[in-house]
Amino acid sequence: MGWSRQSRRGAAALRDAAVSYAAQGWSVVPGDPDCLPVAQPCGSPPGVTASQARELWTRAAHPILLACGRGIDAVEIPAGEGERVIPALRNSGVVGPIAVTSHHSWLLLVTSGGPLRPVPGTRVWGTGSWVPLPPTRRHRRPYRWRISPQAVDWAIPHRNLVRDALSRTWGGPRPPTAEHR
Repeated sequence: MGWSRQSRRGAAALRDAAVSYAAQGWSVVPGDPDCLPVAQPCGSPPGVTASQARELWTRAAHPILLACGRGIDAVEIPAGEGERVIPALRNSGVVGPIAVTSHHSWLLLVTSGGPLRPVPGTRVWGTGSWVPLPPTRRHRRPYRWRISPQAVDWAIPHRNLVRDALSRTWGGPRPPTAEHR
């Protein structure tokens, strides 16, 4: 059975994105359909080179997974809070890549480091964690960039600066959630 034009475009977009991420030194690996990492050789560090990414994603349209804790971690925030956070990040000068997940929460990419005390309502993805990156699809829904890495010249903000901006944003009254309206 041949690939449709749309599925070929989707496979090419995944390949091109994986190659770009790897070329920037991001620790990316192919995932299985459940967005779990495909096994790497024992003892090898997670992540592939740009040429390996080209080869792997040319063979199959794997989900793209970022191995957190290898230079980049992710802070996940609720979907409804995202637009409130961007002005605070901009005012603090700490805007970095932000992905919107398939379930619409936001992943703020930050530098890896020691334990990060999460702001209430957030989840920190660090060492030993994996997060899908755009244009991966999960449950038939796409991950997409709200702020692409190219838009910020591939700069990853320091984790504590992002945490501080989140704390300032949520320090005041929180908007009511759907359950409290």
